[in-house]
Amino acid sequence: MEMEYCGQKIDLLPCPFCGSAPLIHGYRNRMRFWFRIRCGNENDTCRMMPETSASQTLEGAAADWNMRSKGYTE
Repeated sequence: MEMEYCGQKIDLLPCPFCGSAPLIHGYRNRMRFWFRIRCGNENDTCRMMPETSASQTLEGAAADWNMRSKGYTE
């Protein structure tokens, strides 16, 4: 699914565990801007609640989030 964050459009897959749309979280820490992507399950019913490591680019965080095993299908 295509999402927009601060004017940037990025394609993100749903949560691999519950199928919820992901959330993009950007924050500043010591003069750098970081991005994380996590499960956006609002009801806290996703037992795994995956989240990427911090990345300095939105594209890097998206690449980490979209990484799936070879057997994964949408």
